[in-house]
Amino acid sequence: MRLQTFPRYELFDPLVPVHQITDGKRPTIHRFFDSCPISPSGRYIALNEFPYQDRPPAPGDRSFVVVVDLASGEEVYRDSTAAWDTQVGAQVQWGATDAALLFNRMDEATWLPHGVQVDFTNGTERRFEAPVYHVSRDGRFAISPDLVKIGIAQAGYGVHVPPGRVAPNSGAPADDGIFITDLERGESRLLVSLADVCAAIAPASDTFAPETNAVYGFHTKWNDQGTRIMFIVRQFPAGARKGKSRNWLVTLDADGSNIRVAVPPHVWSDGHHPNWEPNGDRIIMNLPPASSAGLFGRMRILLGKIGRRTGLPIGRAGVPLHFRSVRFDGADLRSVSRHQGSGHPTIHPGGGHLMTDCYAYEPMAANDGTVPLRLIDLATDAVRNAVRIDTAPAYKGPRSEYRIDPHPAWDAQGHLLTFNGAVNGVRSVFVADFSALLQ
Repeated sequence: MRLQTFPRYELFDPLVPVHQITDGKRPTIHRFFDSCPISPSGRYIALNEFPYQDRPPAPGDRSFVVVVDLASGEEVYRDSTAAWDTQVGAQVQWGATDAALLFNRMDEATWLPHGVQVDFTNGTERRFEAPVYHVSRDGRFAISPDLVKIGIAQAGYGVHVPPGRVAPNSGAPADDGIFITDLERGESRLLVSLADVCAAIAPASDTFAPETNAVYGFHTKWNDQGTRIMFIVRQFPAGARKGKSRNWLVTLDADGSNIRVAVPPHVWSDGHHPNWEPNGDRIIMNLPPASSAGLFGRMRILLGKIGRRTGLPIGRAGVPLHFRSVRFDGADLRSVSRHQGSGHPTIHPGGGHLMTDCYAYEPMAANDGTVPLRLIDLATDAVRNAVRIDTAPAYKGPRSEYRIDPHPAWDAQGHLLTFNGAVNGVRSVFVADFSALLQ
């Protein structure tokens, strides 16, 4: 087994073998819970090492894209980039083969990020006009929102540019939206604009009027089949750069057509973290139950938000979220488990299990900075804590952008699970081997 090269993590008696991939000295993350950092062949893992973790990133500061050979434990590639942020780094991920490593760089003459594809075995690199956020499973296409503006919606997911380089949106602009790159041809274009999306989901209305609204694109994800895209549209009061947004979960076909609302704002409410299910037709996410409507439900949501922002235990008084599944078009919304929702839920490639982490403020977390990775059998609803991992950062950041989210991510076979954790406050990467447990 290749992971035997790396030291075992044995705290709190993990359910499966867990190995610590990084050294616990240099702050390092894997990207996100919707992409696997392990290469298509299973030999390499691609990570993002930060230059520091004690202050917010500044424009021009560089992090490092690192590839490690899981067979030897040796680092086989390292290069720097100024196009990164604290939660998902430089969007490091793989294309169709081990010869296609994708991430973002920054053109510091224009302060515009752009994607690159590197073959680290021969040192060649291709540059694309648009940035990379999520790569299709077959490695053919990459999609992205505007990574310069995404920080207005939420800190930690885009890039850092000098003050004055970020112009807030007014309404739903026609030059911002989902950008797509054909990774074979090297061609980039605007696939669908925010103006088009908003016109489709709220036709003949002033829902997104520029006088009162500013609309931004956020998470943008392919389904496994490469046939559909999910897109989070975040709606703020005009001119606002922070505060509560109204969130729309939208889906569309790969060509930009068939725009549907999967989850409207009144259903989203205090929900979070949608992810495609393996079938490509349904989405799993944390959502409040229907019973959260009304004054009592809104009060519980408010208490939960106060608790999260202050760290006080009243955060546990918020409306419990459920793991809920919905069709891409918003039909057939249903709960898949009686267990409380949390964190970043992802369905095992085999379809039979749900894996998720949680935030330190959620009730299933311990009071010592550690959180469980919960494995739920979707047939029996039995739950087991597969791993318990420290997520307490040495420095949280002014907007919690340095929090350590495990972001559990399956490999394509459903054998290995990569996740982030903390080693003495230093963000670190771990891999758990579920091959024997989930055969």
